[in-house]
Amino acid sequence: MTTTPLTDTWLIQDVLRPEGLTWMSGPIGEAKSLLTLDVACHVASGRNWHGQPVDGCRVLHVTGVELGTIQQRLRAWKQHYGVGAIDDLLISAQYVKVESPYWDMFVQSCRKLELDLIILDGPMWAWEWEWDKRNGVNKSDPMAKTLNGLDALAQTTGATVLLAADGLRDFTGPELAMSTSGDVVSMRPMDRIGAAPFRFKMTDVAIGKDARGLSITSQILTPAK
Repeated sequence: MTTTPLTDTWLIQDVLRPEGLTWMSGPIGEAKSLLTLDVACHVASGRNWHGQPVDGCRVLHVTGVELGTIQQRLRAWKQHYGVGAIDDLLISAQYVKVESPYWDMFVQSCRKLELDLIILDGPMWAWEWEWDKRNGVNKSDPMAKTLNGLDALAQTTGATVLLAADGLRDFTGPELAMSTSGDVVSMRPMDRIGAAPFRFKMTDVAIGKDARGLSITSQILTPAK
């Protein structure tokens, strides 16, 4: 396993700090889900994240991707990096909106799990904001409620909450900004103005064969040259 000591207080050196609520914004597509899973796996396993030292810790990844797909991607990631079980990684394909009557139960469950990083990945936290903005509906109160709920999640659990969703850029300056060009995915922390972005490509990984003997593949992100 590749590890390098951190030089400051970071979950991922120069990328993700262990503090409250953090944003990741980018275009609609598969890239954010691949990137958030990649972050979750590296942090939970304590591996350097593409050359950046990591503070390995307990991670919950709540994904908007179908569970079977995320399981295949996880298998592909572990196979690519030669990793077995990741004991500090929890994955859920069931999300709870802040306005749901189950939100408080979700928050308390996260607190009991003693998590260090909670990743909320998927369009469900931002699509309603974007739809109402386009249609001229004032979303200031619901948006404030959502932000307050996410802040409460971070404060109650003591975990960093990383929200990755479409449409956030119009509401707040994301701390992690993504873009895509062809098959290359770029990500840059917003406070690193002028710094070269991290660049990735989508890579197919064969993870087995089906009943007909045909190869089953999934995708992960690997560094782009």
